[in-house]
Amino acid sequence: MADMKNFDRSKAPCSCGGLFVGAQLGFDWPGAWIHVDMVFPAYSGERATGYGVALLLALFGRATDRPPPTAGRPPWVQTWTDPWKTATLPVAAQSDKKLI
Repeated sequence: MADMKNFDRSKAPCSCGGLFVGAQLGFDWPGAWIHVDMVFPAYSGERATGYGVALLLALFGRATDRPPPTAGRPPWVQTWTDPWKTATLPVAAQSDKKLI
């Protein structure tokens, strides 16, 4: 996660955010990465329009053959189902995979 506290947000913030992440990893880094603006949910009528977290859950839910962990899950962990019905994932799932 990148926190650009002192960034001037009036000049292409999404593009600059991606460049910031690329600069931190190194543009020649051999791994894959994606920049998703995690804009806070906004409201339009009765629905929230933010999509960043739901998008990541849907993408990573489809990218694995492993079912969501159920054994040993704390009782306070709720299950989230994405709106496209592609994956059902625990909200706070413990994972042994690292993204980076």
